[in-house]
Amino acid sequence: MEDHRAAATQTAGWLADAELLRRVQADDLGAFEAFFARYRGLIHRTAYGLTGDVHAAEEILQDTF
Repeated sequence: MEDHRAAATQTAGWLADAELLRRVQADDLGAFEAFFARYRGLIHRTAYGLTGDVHAAEEILQDTF
């Protein structure tokens, strides 16, 4: 799993969202992890800001992905 996380971090740094999503659609786990890493904080913060509930924000994050 650590290898995937390192690859995800490297991938996230240089690929555009459209390319990451294309790779996700092709079942590239590293691309999914990179896309998730890129947007998880933003989605969680937004969900928390809208709900004021950390548990609801976590559930919204999971539902999003």
